[in-house]
Amino acid sequence: MGQWINFAELRARISLEDVIFKLYRIETLKRDGAKLVGPCPVHGGDSPRAFSAELPRNIWMCFTRNHGGN
Repeated sequence: MGQWINFAELRARISLEDVIFKLYRIETLKRDGAKLVGPCPVHGGDSPRAFSAELPRNIWMCFTRNHGGN
């Protein structure tokens, strides 16, 4: 069996902003206040507002495919 991963602790220690910019190096998103918006990096969309990441809440949403998460 694999090692137990406490995802709640992991989310508390690593921000969505770090995942987007440092881990995946996504550069197509632009700041809009406390959000990042742009083409969806999940499904490769090209609409300039298809994707939104709310940084204070560490959540994201793809409006084209209606998917999101934290």
